[in-house]
Amino acid sequence: MDIIRIPLRHYVHIKDTLTNITYLVEGAKNYALKSNEVLVKDITPHIQLGKSQYIMVTNPVVKSEKGVELESFGQVKLRWGEEEIRIDQDYRDPFPLYPGEEIKGKISNFAIVQANEELKLMAVRPFWDKIKEKQRKPGDLWMLRGPINYVPRIECQILKKIQALIIKPNTAIQLRAGRNCVDKYGNKRKAGEEWLVREAGSYLPNTDEEVVNSCVNAYTLTDKVALNLKASCEFVDVYGKSRKAGEEWLVTIDNNDLHIPDVHEKVIKKVEILILSSRQYCVIINPVVDGKPQYGKKLLKRGEASFFLQPGEELEDNKIKEVIVLDENDALLLKAKQVFSDTKVERLPGERWMIKGPCEFILPLELELLEKRKAIPLDENEGIYVRDIFTGNIKMISGQTYLLAAHEELYEKELSPVVEELLSGNFAGTVFASAELDEKGDMKYNKNKTLKTREKFRVVTFRAPDNSAVQVFDYKSMSSRIVFGPELIKLGPHEEFTVVNLSGKKPKVENQIRNIAILLGPDFMTDIIEVETRDHARLKLQLCYSWKFDVKDKADQVENSKLFNVNDFVGDACKNLAAKIRGTVSSVSFEEFHKSSATLVRQAVFGSDQKTNMTKNNLKFQANNLVIINVDIQAQEPCDPKTRESLSKSTNLSIQSINQLQKADAEFKQKYFAEESKGNLLLSKIKDDTKAESENIELLKKKIDTEVVKSSGQLVAKANAISKSNEIQGESMVEQSRLKVEALEIEIMSNLNQEFENIQEDIKRKEQIIDVELDKLQKLTTIEVEEFKKTINAIGKDTIVAMSRAGPEVQAKLLKSLGIKSFLISDGKNPINLFNTAKGMIDSNK
Repeated sequence: MDIIRIPLRHYVHIKDTLTNITYLVEGAKNYALKSNEVLVKDITPHIQLGKSQYIMVTNPVVKSEKGVELESFGQVKLRWGEEEIRIDQDYRDPFPLYPGEEIKGKISNFAIVQANEELKLMAVRPFWDKIKEKQRKPGDLWMLRGPINYVPRIECQILKKIQALIIKPNTAIQLRAGRNCVDKYGNKRKAGEEWLVREAGSYLPNTDEEVVNSCVNAYTLTDKVALNLKASCEFVDVYGKSRKAGEEWLVTIDNNDLHIPDVHEKVIKKVEILILSSRQYCVIINPVVDGKPQYGKKLLKRGEASFFLQPGEELEDNKIKEVIVLDENDALLLKAKQVFSDTKVERLPGERWMIKGPCEFILPLELELLEKRKAIPLDENEGIYVRDIFTGNIKMISGQTYLLAAHEELYEKELSPVVEELLSGNFAGTVFASAELDEKGDMKYNKNKTLKTREKFRVVTFRAPDNSAVQVFDYKSMSSRIVFGPELIKLGPHEEFTVVNLSGKKPKVENQIRNIAILLGPDFMTDIIEVETRDHARLKLQLCYSWKFDVKDKADQVENSKLFNVNDFVGDACKNLAAKIRGTVSSVSFEEFHKSSATLVRQAVFGSDQKTNMTKNNLKFQANNLVIINVDIQAQEPCDPKTRESLSKSTNLSIQSINQLQKADAEFKQKYFAEESKGNLLLSKIKDDTKAESENIELLKKKIDTEVVKSSGQLVAKANAISKSNEIQGESMVEQSRLKVEALEIEIMSNLNQEFENIQEDIKRKEQIIDVELDKLQKLTTIEVEEFKKTINAIGKDTIVAMSRAGPEVQAKLLKSLGIKSFLISDGKNPINLFNTAKGMIDSNK
């Protein structure tokens, strides 16, 4: 037999195998387990519920007023499949679980709902809601708001716990209706409708309300910032204005300083205020007038002003424009787009005119600003090209300050590319606006220079260098003029420079140099030509020609125009002279030409005078007045290799012989000078040694004198230093003693002065104390006298007299009644002289 010791507040389940009934046994007791009994549930503690706690039990027992009900066969009766929530109020004492009962979950606390919280509940069974006093059906949803300690029920389920939404000042929450309902403020809401709650504080949504946005912030509006809004549908805004779908408007500080966008309002952007000063203006495109946009129109606003751009309005050129300020040299070229009346004249569309300064100008909408013009100051050496737009005439203005008229414009003069490039001065080898050409015939640019851009309305100028000539051709009059340097050339509107193409390189190649100016010389040009002698020896000659132009009268334009008759005077002259030299050389032998080449070349170039049979001094080309004044052979060499080799050998032999002769002569001179130098060196050495010895003797004498002076100087200096040191030491001790005496004297005097000042201060302080005491006593005496006077006056003279007489009279009467004629009262401390008293008494007895 098994004994089960069941402690207090514990229980076991025991099953009777005969009857198949399970029953509960609670402690504290010792239970003897019978043979037909089986322990089903081991010793288990009772369930203890704390304050505000509950537990859910499945398959609970059926209870009645009598207690737990039993089945007909003795087993406890259960509500199978049911659940029961047991709370601490009903089960204050620990309780066991009957057979068949089970715990679902664990012991839990009641749901505490704070004041700013609520529970969302859903009914799962029909029941009577005591809190709301309403019959609930399955599927019903409702909110239970705090503060409350919620006791769970089997009939309803907690869906979620909702915290109150805190609506801060200047914020709102956005809600959506889940179904048709009435909101907190009594407004009917349709399913899907959204709205804002703007009232500051805490807000608990209803069952049919969904939170879309828990914090909708307000936009701060100032006098400089507005809000551009757009309506998503037709509604009435918070300011009571009806808005249509797609409408845009501004909310400014005039409406409110804070704006919370409604659910039907979309914030497009923040709009900054536009501020116009007194010297500013702007043009508004598509202006809004009386709330209606005027599409395609413009509105001019002048400062001083401040405003917001309404939706749809734009600034022309997207900027605020400044008032145009014109000085006395400025002007505006205007054109009327439509009929415009100024202060003087009525302008027709398309009419052009100018407004000159000084003034301030704001461009009206009826006008178009074509150009702002400024007077152009021009020196005598510069100018501009001006074209009349009505007649087409072009003129050159120079040497004045010129302001274009309304019917005039600057004319851009075009030059040929060659002249343009020559004037830019951007070519390799540029001399006086000339340029060399490369192998392809193009101009060589100088990479180290940057190309200068020319203002084409400026007068083209060219500084003709000294001793040069420039030809200028006028296409309008079909005439030309020659300008000699140094001179500044200004091209007229229809004039052009004549460009000269010259040959270059050696031997000469055509079109190698392009020039605007031709140098008049004297100058030289070099050429290489091949000639052949009578004995067929071919030679290559490098010739240098000196030349100049024969200009007699620079004022004679007809004669001077010959300078430009030959475009390539270098190439033509070199060809002509080369032909003459070849003809002369072909008539002589190589040996003869080698001996007198210079004479033969000069004769070939200049020719001979028929009268004197002498060689001329120059050669003049009549076509362009070019004069060759000299010719020189710089180099010559045979063209045939064999002849060149033979000539080279003979030249080398002659050079070697000359070198050997010069070498022998140099060696002789070297030996002669070497021997002579040796003799001179020996003599110089002897003289230098003699001089050195004499100098050594003098040096030794100087050293001895120096040592004597040095030793004596050291002794004297040492003695002087010692004496000076002793003297300084004695003076310092005397000075130190004097300073000590002075310091002691100063210290004693300082102490005396301090003592004297202290005594004076004590005297002053005591005098002040005495004065204060005297003043105090005087004031107290005065107060006592006044008090005594007031007392006497208050009592009265007669009363005082009566009081003074009352005492002695009473005493006298008392003594008289006692028979005592006199008496003396003493405290025994002061002596009393009774001799005289006694004497008086004796005398009185007599």
